[in-house]
Amino acid sequence: VNTMDYIAIPSEGNAIDFGNLSSSRNATGACGSSTRGLWGGGQPYVNIIDYVEIMTLGDALDFGDLDTKASFPTAVSSSTRGIWVGGANPSPAVAQDEIQFVIISSKGNAVPFGSLTQSRRVPAGSANNVRGVFGGGDDGVGADRNRDTIDYIILASEGNAVDFGALSSARMNNAGAANQTRATFCGGQTPTLLNSIEFVQIASTGNANDFGDLTEITRAAG
Repeated sequence: VNTMDYIAIPSEGNAIDFGNLSSSRNATGACGSSTRGLWGGGQPYVNIIDYVEIMTLGDALDFGDLDTKASFPTAVSSSTRGIWVGGANPSPAVAQDEIQFVIISSKGNAVPFGSLTQSRRVPAGSANNVRGVFGGGDDGVGADRNRDTIDYIILASEGNAVDFGALSSARMNNAGAANQTRATFCGGQTPTLLNSIEFVQIASTGNANDFGDLTEITRAAG
């Protein structure tokens, strides 16, 4: 679908229609600043980057293009940069390791940032204002395709991702959330569906630790 909904975060209630993406698709990578929301890539394989001005309502506008077509990329952002990592490329249809970025306040095509330590799609991604952290994902091929890898990047610089540590088990389609101190990795599929939550201290490196459980098993949460 091409639907965009919104909620007013300080209140409660059902979502309200915001407008439409430029095309119907799933498996995009989303990021944003305090003023703009961006969506890049998606399935069917596209390199589209759409954006909206968050304080207004209306349809998404063209921002530019990703460097490569990608479905299931993961995105994070700082106050200035939107960054997409990994995903699957249609030629051939396997995971990729590319990291690419845009300047959110401007418009234009994404440019290369560096590479992940392993090619993969749908890792959990989150960030504070210094580091982006990515955990898990799968390489799209083979029986043993899930990964337990955690990588990190420095958002303000460019360069290849650095090994951070490992999740307690290899998984794909887990969700990420963070504050300035901790990054969490929630749910996912090993292929068994999970309800676990794990965390790391963003400023350090090391393996993830147990945080608790989700209220139910889930994969591909936002």
